[in-house]
Amino acid sequence: MDRISTAASAIRTTQKELTKLLSDARFDSQFEVKEEEEELFATNSIQRTEDAKFVEDTNKFIQVNRKLFLSESRVKELEKEIENTVAQRNEALMQARRSSNEAERLRRILTESMRETEKNKLKMMQAQSFFDSLGGVSNDPENLIKFSEPPQSFKAYKVESTHGTELETTKARLKQAEADLNKLRNKFDYFTEQNAKIKKEQGERVKEAEKLLAGKHTQVLGAVRRVHYLLEQNEKYQKDLKKKDTYINKLELKLLDLNRQVNSAPTITRKQETESPYSSRSPEPVAPPEVPSVNWDSVFKQCKLGRSVSNSPLTHTQGSTPKTVHTANEKYRDWVQKSKSPVCVGSKEEGRKVKKLTPFEELIEQEAVAVCGEETAHEEWLSKVGVTS
Repeated sequence: MDRISTAASAIRTTQKELTKLLSDARFDSQFEVKEEEEELFATNSIQRTEDAKFVEDTNKFIQVNRKLFLSESRVKELEKEIENTVAQRNEALMQARRSSNEAERLRRILTESMRETEKNKLKMMQAQSFFDSLGGVSNDPENLIKFSEPPQSFKAYKVESTHGTELETTKARLKQAEADLNKLRNKFDYFTEQNAKIKKEQGERVKEAEKLLAGKHTQVLGAVRRVHYLLEQNEKYQKDLKKKDTYINKLELKLLDLNRQVNSAPTITRKQETESPYSSRSPEPVAPPEVPSVNWDSVFKQCKLGRSVSNSPLTHTQGSTPKTVHTANEKYRDWVQKSKSPVCVGSKEEGRKVKKLTPFEELIEQEAVAVCGEETAHEEWLSKVGVTS
């Protein structure tokens, strides 16, 4: 009965430790899920900000394209105006040539008319001499005036030089054409300067837009890579959580099997050693060995990180190095040999006492021998406690 009570107490302690372990594992898994959700939320916020920046940059790029389109349309308009000015200039030059030819023709006409005036002057001198001769004949001034006036039937015509007025008009037209030509030249120079400035600004804007586009392209690629990396990490975390859930379920099933076996076993006794002459004696009472305290928090943390168990029930606080695994194997072999061949007090082998096993240890031994056999029982024990050989 004492053994059953100790086994029940050991099972209760293990149940408490396992429940605590399960609660800690669930809490850690929930905490990790929350951290992953926060990280995903942060990445989503970063992605949103990057998307907003990308939209803003695209709007700026669209505005720059609009400005470039407007500048190109303005350049086309200026080119058309320049073509018109060049056409007007050519037309003005043609008009100037025509006017110069007309002026030359008028100069010729003027010289001819001046020659005719010299002839008229000779005629007037002859007429004056005639009238002088008349005045010399008749000294009476009234008769002189009477003879000098033309008859009443004669109509006097006022002759105006048509060539002179045409020459003045052509000169005025020539001056106006030269003034228009100077204005067009000034406009042409101004438009050429504006065209050069606009082309320079257009080139600078195109370079800035290309740099901005390249930078945003690299930023978008980095954001996409970051999102893919986070999705892969999320998938890995989900797989780890599934593995942990399966591991916890296996632990729960194992605990239930242990409880069923303990409840089904009414008494746990050891065979008496009949070969010893001192078997009738009662063995000295030996205190049951204390169950080693296991740091299950560190065990589950190591399991979550995918590493080997650092705190096993056999190695206490040492890690699962080859040395600790070897010592654990030796401990288990010594324990099995002692449990299989106990020696009573007073036997030939001096200095050794009977090694009593706790009910929990006997139950684990029976289960390991029944499942795996005597040769691999210690390996099964090590796999249960978490030490990998």
